Amino acid sequence: MAPRAAAGGDVVQSAHRSMPARPMDRVARLAQHVTPAGAVGASAAADPAALLGRPLAALPPSSRAASASPMPFWEDIEVHGLTRPRFPTLASDLGGLDCVVIGAGIVGLKLARHLAQYGLTVAVIEGSTIGDQAASARNQGCLQRTASDYLTYGADAKPMEELGLENRRMIRQQIEEYSISCDLLETPECSLVCAGTPDAEGTLDAMRAEASARQADGFACRFLDAAQAAEMGAAGQVNGLYVGGLCFEGDMAATFHSGKYLFGLAQGVAGTAGVQLFERSRAVAINDDREGTRGGLLY
Repeated sequence: MAPRAAAGGDVVQSAHRSMPARPMDRVARLAQHVTPAGAVGASAAADPAALLGRPLAALPPSSRAASASPMPFWEDIEVHGLTRPRFPTLASDLGGLDCVVIGAGIVGLKLARHLAQYGLTVAVIEGSTIGDQAASARNQGCLQRTASDYLTYGADAKPMEELGLENRRMIRQQIEEYSISCDLLETPECSLVCAGTPDAEGTLDAMRAEASARQADGFACRFLDAAQAAEMGAAGQVNGLYVGGLCFEGDMAATFHSGKYLFGLAQGVAGTAGVQLFERSRAVAINDDREGTRGGLLY
C-alpha cells in the first residue's frame, strides 16, 4: 500500500484571550531573554529578525545563560541540564509504510499513535529537532475547555464541550501511560470578574446565562456571587477585587510544561510498535506514492 502523507501541525490553547504580540515584538523579547546583557552582536541587536529560525540548541552557551530577565518557560529543558531525547535522522530509503506523518508536534505524534493502534505502519518525519521550531513545546500548557464562549455556539456547544473534556482526559491518560514528568498541576477552573471591569454587570449577566445553559446540558457549573468569588481568589478576601464569576466543577483544569510533555510524548510514541520517528529529516517532495527527504525516500 502506498503511504499517505498527513501534516501534523500544532495545537495551542491559551489561558487568556488577548491579541498576540507582533512577530518582531516576540523576537525582540526572545533576544532579551536568551542573551545576557551585551552578548547580542550589533547586527542581531539592530535586527532581531536575525534570531528567527535559530533553534535553542544552535545558540552558543553564553547566549543561553540566565540573564536579569526570567528565562522563557521552555528553556529549562537544556539550561537546567535536563536530558533531552534525540531521534535518528533518515539516512536511506524506507519502504513498507502505510502512512507518513509530516511534523512531530503534539498533533503529528498523536496521529501516529492512533494510526499504529489500528495496525498501520507509520513514519513520522520532523524537519528540525523535535521541539525546536514549533509551538507544541513553546505554549502555555493549559488544559482548558473548548467552548470558552458557550452561548455563541448554539447546538454545537455541548459536543464541543464534550470534545474538550475528552481531550483533557486523553492527555492525562498519556502522561500516565508514558510516565511523562511534565510538572502537571491540577487546579479548580473558574473565571472571575474584577471590580471596575467595563460593563461588569453585563458580564455577570452573561455568566449567569452561561451557567444555566451548561447546567441544562448536564455539565457541573455554577455562578459565583461576590462572596463566593472572594473565596476562590485569595486577593478578593482582602480588598474586594472580585464581584462574581463562573466556576466549573468536577473535571479539574491543569497546567503543564509543554516542552517536557512533548519530549515525553515523542519518546512514548517512538516506542510504539509500528511507529518510526525521525528528526532533522525535512520533507522536500511529495507525490502520490512516496515522500522524499534529503536522506531518503519513504514509501
